[in-house]
Amino acid sequence: MKKNFKVARGFLEEEQRKEEIRTSNQKIALIILPILMVAILLIGIFFGYKSYREQYADITVSTPDNVKIEKGNIDLTDDELMLTYVDSANTLDKDFVPDLVQFRGVYISPVMKDSLERMLDDSKKAGEELELESGYISYEEQDELYKEAIEKYKKKNNASVVKAESEVKKKIPPAGESEQQTGLIVSLDADVKVFKTSSQYAWLMKNAADYGFVLRYEDDENIGGMGYNSHLYRYVGVENAMKMRFYNLDFEEYVNYLQNK
Repeated sequence: MKKNFKVARGFLEEEQRKEEIRTSNQKIALIILPILMVAILLIGIFFGYKSYREQYADITVSTPDNVKIEKGNIDLTDDELMLTYVDSANTLDKDFVPDLVQFRGVYISPVMKDSLERMLDDSKKAGEELELESGYISYEEQDELYKEAIEKYKKKNNASVVKAESEVKKKIPPAGESEQQTGLIVSLDADVKVFKTSSQYAWLMKNAADYGFVLRYEDDENIGGMGYNSHLYRYVGVENAMKMRFYNLDFEEYVNYLQNK
């Protein structure tokens, strides 16, 4: 004889409750997992930047007391200096001091003061405020920064002098090879690890040329040995900056193009 089995009502309710709990837990997991992944990514960026700062960015920059603020000792005209690039093959003498003015805590060439002020003010109005970290750096101070960076790299990585110099030169050039000695380049106060992905960087890429500025080191390996740097901007004048953007030329390429016309 066929028997009919009845499932207890309480049992069905219990199973339904368990299923609802499982579904709820799955939804919670789907919410928490992306948050955890983002948190891990941010922690990685933080410690990566911290490591970079320990290696390079904790080197302080200050302008020596004996800097000639009002009048330099170079023979180049303003236009010639604007189109003079500095690297390992085109060095500056120890006595090379340009005209300088003080601007927002750093020293810069007076040629670019008005343009830089407008760019910084307009970036703030656009909600993309930019701040300066450094401007002019003398030959003596650059030499001190370079040697200090090499010592830090050697100790941190147990590296040879040759290896340390090779790596440090990508970020900090030796004395005489730094364009910051011209007073025509500024370093922005930015998190170098993530600045390229920031809205401030996007604003600069769109607008910097309108004020006469260009990203100085655009590639991983630039002429002269410097690596890509998202926060160093060189003043070349509006007309030159516009042409560089239009023809998609970096600074060295543009200067060489003008010399060979």
